[in-house]
Amino acid sequence: MGSITFTNQDTNHSFVQHTWSTFSNMSDGQRNQLLKGLIGRCSSKQIEMICTCLNLKTIDTSLPGYQVPPKILPEDVLGKYSVIKHKKFAKSASEREIPQRVSHHEILDEATRKALADGSLAGFASAAEGTYMNANIYIKLLNSNIDPDLIPKQLARAGPDGIRFLITFLSSRCKKLQSILQTMYDIAIEIEMDKAMMMLLQCVLDATEAKHACLYFTGNTTGKLVVRNNNWPDPRENATVEEVFAGNVIFKGERVNVYNVKTSEHYTDTVAEAYQQVEADCILSAPVFGDGMKVSGLIEVINKTSGNPFFNAEDEFMIKALASLGTLLFNHANVKQSAIKKTDDIKVFLNTASMMTSEKADMGDLLHVIMQTARELVTAERCTLFMLDREKEELWSTVAQGSGEIRIPMNKGIAGHVAMTGETLNIPDAYADSRFNREVDMRTGFRTRNILCMAMFDQHQEIIGVTQVINKLPEQMVFTKEDEMQLASFSSLAASTIEKQLAFKNLHSHLGEMIRSRTYMSAMLQSMNSVVLSLNTDGRLVSVNNPDRMGFTGMLSTMRLTSFEHWLGHDNAQLVDDITRAQVSLMPVSGRNCPLVVTNQPIRFVHYYIRRIAYDPEIDRLMEVRKTKAASRINTGKKARPIEEQIPEAPPVSGILVILEEVTPESSLEESLGRQLTPHTMHRLMDGREKLHGEILKVTVLVADIRSFSATTDGLSPTKIVEYLNNFYDTVAEAVQSENGIIIKLAGDSATAVFGMPFPHHDDSRRAMSAALKIRHAMEDLNKRHEESELPGIRVGVGIATGDALCGAIGPTRAQEYSVVGEPLLLAHRLEEIAKVYGTALMTTDTCREEVKELFHAREVDITTIRGFSSPMTIYEVMASSDHDLQHDVMTTLICFELGLSEYRAKNWQAAIMHFKKAIALSDDRPSRTFIERCKSLIDGKYEVPEEWDGVWRYN
Repeated sequence: MGSITFTNQDTNHSFVQHTWSTFSNMSDGQRNQLLKGLIGRCSSKQIEMICTCLNLKTIDTSLPGYQVPPKILPEDVLGKYSVIKHKKFAKSASEREIPQRVSHHEILDEATRKALADGSLAGFASAAEGTYMNANIYIKLLNSNIDPDLIPKQLARAGPDGIRFLITFLSSRCKKLQSILQTMYDIAIEIEMDKAMMMLLQCVLDATEAKHACLYFTGNTTGKLVVRNNNWPDPRENATVEEVFAGNVIFKGERVNVYNVKTSEHYTDTVAEAYQQVEADCILSAPVFGDGMKVSGLIEVINKTSGNPFFNAEDEFMIKALASLGTLLFNHANVKQSAIKKTDDIKVFLNTASMMTSEKADMGDLLHVIMQTARELVTAERCTLFMLDREKEELWSTVAQGSGEIRIPMNKGIAGHVAMTGETLNIPDAYADSRFNREVDMRTGFRTRNILCMAMFDQHQEIIGVTQVINKLPEQMVFTKEDEMQLASFSSLAASTIEKQLAFKNLHSHLGEMIRSRTYMSAMLQSMNSVVLSLNTDGRLVSVNNPDRMGFTGMLSTMRLTSFEHWLGHDNAQLVDDITRAQVSLMPVSGRNCPLVVTNQPIRFVHYYIRRIAYDPEIDRLMEVRKTKAASRINTGKKARPIEEQIPEAPPVSGILVILEEVTPESSLEESLGRQLTPHTMHRLMDGREKLHGEILKVTVLVADIRSFSATTDGLSPTKIVEYLNNFYDTVAEAVQSENGIIIKLAGDSATAVFGMPFPHHDDSRRAMSAALKIRHAMEDLNKRHEESELPGIRVGVGIATGDALCGAIGPTRAQEYSVVGEPLLLAHRLEEIAKVYGTALMTTDTCREEVKELFHAREVDITTIRGFSSPMTIYEVMASSDHDLQHDVMTTLICFELGLSEYRAKNWQAAIMHFKKAIALSDDRPSRTFIERCKSLIDGKYEVPEEWDGVWRYN
């Protein structure tokens, strides 16, 4: 190999790539020959540059006593450099294929052992020849299992420079070991774990002369590492094994020492992102072993402070020693923390037991203390005590730290599973368990990580509740077997105390419930407008509410001593008869608007309801059976104990219940309005009572009549006729109410509805028209059902009129109805009648039509006089909503009809007949038939019109 010189051109990327390619294709012998030539011919700076390009590792120039050798023996080439074979370059961390390293810290091979034994390596330290002492040899000696006597034998042949180098090296090592021993002493007497970790971190930095260091240890969560200390610029938080450089290798128990980190196979995209802030060039890591030689953590150092591109064998020795110190530290801290926690747990347990056995313990305070203690015993974030409600088959809790009362079905969720089976559940990942119910987390925003849940048993080994602790602390931990044992012991003590407290609480609750029920019933009866009398089997008064409302106050003594026949007397014969009938019958009896006569009191009219009172103890027995069945579905996994809640035999109870409700004009009117109006409208009307006294409103009246009712129903049975009429009224009422109209009258075969009262709308005419069209369409569906049930079809004619009318409560005092009087009501009836003449289904006048002409298809039918009205009116047929297009034949029919109507008003009778016939031919137009008959009568002279005829048809 000739001499090598470097130019700017030689150091560019293409040269490096070419050099890599050539070097990678060489055999080991060729590579060694190349290295020998480079070492013999190049300066140290050039050697370092070449080694960097070829990813070779030289000895650490920072070692004490190191001096640049003037001559390197060929046999030491592999001792000075370690070679990495690269497969290829990659553009990103994820694309790199990492070379296989020939480790520089392997134990001495057999040849080296033999050379050391016979002293053949002494030439390395020949002072006469000016050679230097290779520090790696001593490091390997001190770090290996070779007999220590070999070192003096080696030194016996070394010169003064070699001995001086070794002394300097040993002094440096002793200084580092002394620092480690001092750190061990300081850690041993330090109580606080964080300070001990800080001491260990500083010792690691000093011993390895590293820029950055990080201490990790494993938590209870698989794959998670807890960062106990580090000196990164932005302190690192907890990480996964995948986020630590070569984490998977270290957790196999191997050390990792890598330079040119970014070319390593372990430098993934995840690692690159995690280590971005430290710009890692070289990394040295060692595992920390715990119990059973299981890796419980690691120590990691990054980049040398001296600027060297790698950590040497001495650094590996130091970090191995410090990893052993880390093992002692972790084990010592765990033992100390465990001892402290057990002592605290015993104190808490004893204090809580003392409080729970106190006679003054309140149930609420007791449950709170139990949950607080359970949470502290297992170091959890939250604790909940669910009590089992067998009757409702629910789990309930009033002690859920961080939230309010919780009620869940007893077979739902983790707690439900434990309540049903009695099984203890220790779930490290709640969201991975299909039994976990996420609803509470979603509602509250809380995040449940892990759960420990176990049942609480009473003295009969029946489940009375469930203890559930959530989220072991710190965050990365999960509940252990020791936590299960502690919680089980504490739950057993708590269960016996809770059982006694619950028994007392239930007794107190039942007594309080009885008092509350009696008070509530009394208040409820007093708040009623009705008067409720209970009579015993002899007909004497047992109890009464509000006796003054019916004038009974002065005769209560008589009512309690004598039967109802005596104090009601002959003046109330109907009421007496109905009470007597109810005594012998199981059916209730009622009456309406019955006069009630009480001595020295005005006559009142009442509605009454009478029913026999009877108590059947079998009902309670059936309830008892239902409770037992509900409880029997609870499978505790233990021998079942039947629930025996014996209900004592109750004495027979019987009598008569009489409810009297006074009928006043207001209540009668409200009852009537309730049948006509929606509750909201009725309440508005009753609040503004001036409307009930009468007012003029603009309203739209709709009258619907069954065509040919008598002929259609002739031959039907009364039952069928009633069904026929009711179907008609139901259809009309549904359509009217859907448009906020009011049915004011149902008479015979017609129904009358009003739109715009008691509270007008701006579009009442539109509402009436829409209701009429709905009636027409609904009748089509109804007729199909009638055909199936063998009832005749219904044809309906509708008249609609708009105008001012008098609205108010009209009728006898106790039978008033909200109604309307005026021209629109009369006109609507006339329009419904006149629609029969023209054969139309829906007829209105120009007044109403003007308000809806843009919303509905309508045609002018005629100008005529109407009975009861002096002025002629233009009448229209409403055909359909403008939202629907008319068929082509219908449109053509309308045109023909318009032409015929124009000729008719011009007294061109024959021409008019021609157009009307065309309309009939197209769609069997009914109004056209009427006009043809009229024109023929005019031609025949049956009817006459004046010479100056205005087109108005006047009916006699």
